[in-house]
Amino acid sequence: MVTARCCQPTPNTQYEGADWVVSTPVTYSTSDPCLSAGCTGDQDLVGCFGQAFGGTFGGIQNDGNVCRAQRGEVSEDGVMVYLVVGAMCAEQPQDGHQLKCQKVEAMSAELNEDGKYVSSVQCERGTVMFDCNSFLRGPIDSCDEFSANEHTLYGENYRLVGRKSKIYCDAFGDAASVRAGATCCQLE
Repeated sequence: MVTARCCQPTPNTQYEGADWVVSTPVTYSTSDPCLSAGCTGDQDLVGCFGQAFGGTFGGIQNDGNVCRAQRGEVSEDGVMVYLVVGAMCAEQPQDGHQLKCQKVEAMSAELNEDGKYVSSVQCERGTVMFDCNSFLRGPIDSCDEFSANEHTLYGENYRLVGRKSKIYCDAFGDAASVRAGATCCQLE
């Protein structure tokens, strides 16, 4: 499943001329169980991405102005394994407006009729969801050594209930430890 959120300043408003330059610092490793990539200076974190190749995946978490990713034990089939994490960093325009972003995380997950656990979160009123990620509470913080991530993270998606409703970020896994995390932004 692939989902995307495409954002732009609202046409015919005072924000129309706002122009952000987005950079994507990326970190990868074949040996570390956890990695992070973040934004610097006058940049604001608007999203995270990452993947574990060849091992179990504890997910991606927005941690302020830094994106964190975790992987568990690696496969033993001789294939090169690695973890990659990247941040989407927006430089503030010089037009007098400022983009303010914050992370919002779900506090729980519920078992659905398909036998999967689902965790959902929405952005507060007055903010827009720029990014949606998923992680396993517990494994995402296991960085001392490779852990045996006992549960599976299936991923995340965006969901719209009604035409005028706010977007949901849904995360899916095989355990109640799955969590949805969103990056919510507003212009000031």
